Amino acid sequence: MPASPQALVGDSVENVGYVIPTPVIQHFLVDYQRTGGFTGFPALGIRWQRLESDALKRAFGMTPEQKGGTHASRASWIAWEREGKVK
Repeated sequence: MPASPQALVGDSVENVGYVIPTPVIQHFLVDYQRTGGFTGFPALGIRWQRLESDALKRAFGMTPEQKGGTHASRASWIAWEREGKVK
């Protein structure tokens, strides 16, 4: 009886590969050499969302015909200030 089930559709997809960009690997290796661990990537401290839905466009005073648009907020920065992580 074969022991290698294969699936190509749905939630049971197997043998999925991922590509990690070279700059990400280089950042990890340099960070590990410098600190003995991985400290991660810097964060800008904002959240953003594309204004694609008509409801979001209406909420920001846009018409449904207007194209593009991005809403950014500094919610995470404010939270960091409250926690004393930034000044």
